[in-house]
Amino acid sequence: MTCPVDAYDPEFWVEATDEHPGVHVVEGPLEHIVKFCERSNTYEGVLHVFVEPSFSLDLSNEGGPWKLRLATGEDRELPRLRAQQGEALAVSDFRAKPETACLFSSKSGERILTVKLTARCDHDLSQWKLKACGHVFCPLCDGFVHPATRVALQGPGPIIKCNRKPKKDYKYFFRETFSGSENLTRACIDRFGAKRIEDSLDIKKGPYYDLLDKKVYEREKKRIKDRECYLEHFSPNCRTCSKASRNPRRWKD
Repeated sequence: MTCPVDAYDPEFWVEATDEHPGVHVVEGPLEHIVKFCERSNTYEGVLHVFVEPSFSLDLSNEGGPWKLRLATGEDRELPRLRAQQGEALAVSDFRAKPETACLFSSKSGERILTVKLTARCDHDLSQWKLKACGHVFCPLCDGFVHPATRVALQGPGPIIKCNRKPKKDYKYFFRETFSGSENLTRACIDRFGAKRIEDSLDIKKGPYYDLLDKKVYEREKKRIKDRECYLEHFSPNCRTCSKASRNPRRWKD
């Protein structure tokens, strides 16, 4: 559909004529149907026309099954209601679909990209369990599920919950960080033997054990990721912590 510049008026309303039986036009304001095209210096757009079965429409001649008239107050209210209802239907339809992203037009005419940040539970209802609090829990999703929308707040899963290796695969059984007097370390050595207890860490042993040093921190982070120790114990001693801090506090003896 094209409209010359001198014939364009944003107050015009597009509607069907009575000259083409069985032909229906999607009515609306002219400004929503056509947009100005600098290349052709005219207003161009797409007008949707529906032709019922057993009827035909010939567009070879000039004109078409539509006409222009000035919009009334009731006409101007229709596009707003249509856009509002269209946005609500798009959101509702997107929630029910498995897709994680959707692009649609808002009631103000803006293009909106919406993304699902929550997962959807597609497991059978027989897998769900009703908790005492009244919420539905899915063991396969490892999280709670909304029974109507099936939105699932998934848990971390068994691998993240427990990334333990078999005990026999660990080189050390225990290691104490911020060991201080090392009473706990010595007790573990007496119980499990020195070979199964990793060397403890405390700043009083020297700068090589200072976690405020970036090199020491990166070394310790890599050591923990290697998962060679079964149990890491962190419990700062007050006196040791005061020495490690850049702003030491005064402690009573």
